[in-house]
Amino acid sequence: YKTKDQNNPTPTIDRDTLFAGSDDNNLYALDKNSGALLWRYKTLEDIRSSALVTESMVYVGSDDDRLYALNKNTGENIWTFETGGNIYNSPITENNIIYLSSLDGKLYAIDATTGKLSWQFNTRSSIYAAPILNDNLLYIASYDNNLYAINITTQKEAWSFKTLYKIHGTPLIEGENIYFGSEDGNIYALNKKTGTKIWEYTTEAGIQASPIIKENVLYIGSKDDYLYAINILDGTLKWRFKTGSDIYTTAAIS
Repeated sequence: YKTKDQNNPTPTIDRDTLFAGSDDNNLYALDKNSGALLWRYKTLEDIRSSALVTESMVYVGSDDDRLYALNKNTGENIWTFETGGNIYNSPITENNIIYLSSLDGKLYAIDATTGKLSWQFNTRSSIYAAPILNDNLLYIASYDNNLYAINITTQKEAWSFKTLYKIHGTPLIEGENIYFGSEDGNIYALNKKTGTKIWEYTTEAGIQASPIIKENVLYIGSKDDYLYAINILDGTLKWRFKTGSDIYTTAAIS
């Protein structure tokens, strides 16, 4: 199926339907088997985030600073929530609350049914990373150089960890630790409950990519052109592979 512009975000597949956003401002719902258009919804600007699909709804953010809640079967707009900045990452949901971050530097907790703001948490710079939720703690990485852990019951900061430069990629939790890279060139492993640093490994340039882990090995690319494989147990290098240019995307493991 051909759209009118390039397609940046990763499509979301739900049963037999594929949901894909495009720089032509539209969210498309396609039959994943035939490619036939089921419906499309037009926002006011590019769509750069992947859609969140639930039992009856689709939630998608746009460069027009808005989060749209659409009927999954028809594409009808149920509600719209406006932030103060572009939305580059995908929302997540838990217990009928949508958690969304924006380039306005804020994390929003939104009622999934009504679209009303439940609460928000403010960082001091843009947020490109998606939020992640684990054991009642919501983690968000900001361009203010910090990784924050927020208690969703108290809606207060549980801890924060400051790196030397901004954090672009979405962190990853494995076991008792949380792992992420920073534009300061370091890969960090922290205790997910306390924020205590377990180890760090230094690459030769900034990191925008998000990590992936398999069998106790963390894989992450750096803007020094290398893909790194790090032992998550002690932070030591297993190997690195030089590519032909900076790495901005998350590795895939088959």
